[in-house]
Amino acid sequence: MDRKHTYQLNKKTQIIAGLNTQWQQINNNFVTSRLVQNYFFLLPTIRIEAYGISLNYERRVNQPGISSLQPITIVYSPLYSYTGNPNLVPSISNNYNYNFFKYWENSQFGIYSNGSVYSQKNMAVTQQTIRSDGAQTNTTVNRDGRPNYNFSVGIFNRVKTNKDWQLNSSTSFYGNYYQSFNLLNDVEGWQNTFTYGVRENINANWKDKVELFTGFGFNQSKTKYHYDDFRNVNVGTCSVSNSLIVRFPKKIVWETRQEFNYNSQVAAGFKKGVNVVSSSLALQMLKKDRGELKLSVYDLFNQNVSVYRYINTNSVNDVQNNTLKRYFMVTYSVKFNKLSTK
Repeated sequence: MDRKHTYQLNKKTQIIAGLNTQWQQINNNFVTSRLVQNYFFLLPTIRIEAYGISLNYERRVNQPGISSLQPITIVYSPLYSYTGNPNLVPSISNNYNYNFFKYWENSQFGIYSNGSVYSQKNMAVTQQTIRSDGAQTNTTVNRDGRPNYNFSVGIFNRVKTNKDWQLNSSTSFYGNYYQSFNLLNDVEGWQNTFTYGVRENINANWKDKVELFTGFGFNQSKTKYHYDDFRNVNVGTCSVSNSLIVRFPKKIVWETRQEFNYNSQVAAGFKKGVNVVSSSLALQMLKKDRGELKLSVYDLFNQNVSVYRYINTNSVNDVQNNTLKRYFMVTYSVKFNKLSTK
């Protein structure tokens, strides 16, 4: 059952509050046993909107997966096995977030900001046991979590220098702070990760005939363990993106895009920088340019590969995957725009 009420305090301020009641009856029949669970939850929600600011709160319930509940042991390899835990209970999450947006039309300048706080009770955590020979057995248990934080803030500006040129720019900053619980060989500890970054985009337009876009981003991640024998891990990446669109006479459009990503910390043997350049040449035809014949080439220099690093519990993982590289494609498309009223 879900009920919501709206309270209008004035023209720019309102409160929307609701309460959802949820009853769960779960019956799982396994080969070796039967699991019956009954739960009742009160899940409130509230949103306050005032003068361009929105504040929200919501409570949710998340059921553990069936693979985590089944009371059997699965041996994936001599070095890894997993045992389900039928005593797991649902986790309850509390979500707080805010949003702010303001735009000044006369100066064509805007600012935005948003953030959130997320916490869980009875969250599902992997309990690891590693023997001296490296063999690992895992199961899942319930533990209370700690809050995770996210925020971002940005500005954007539109400048029309004259009747021919138009310039747009945007700058954004963001940050995330995550706290993950680790349970390794019956030793409890926390993995704290702080990630922050900046992104700058600039777009120039000349008479809608030439468009140039360029962007640069930098991201830094710092992970700290509450274990004496775990070293801290820092990961920094940067990215550059550019695109150029030229609309020639006789309805010919040329477009070129470039994406460059760099990570200096990946292990030896991994590709640190990936540069992907793609281009296309199109001929527009039919009435109102509804038809288009295009020749495209993706990854012109045949360099595309997926490379990334991530931190997981007690390990640092460098991953490189083969992906779709250079190819050519010819396409013909027609737009059908039809608006009918009765």
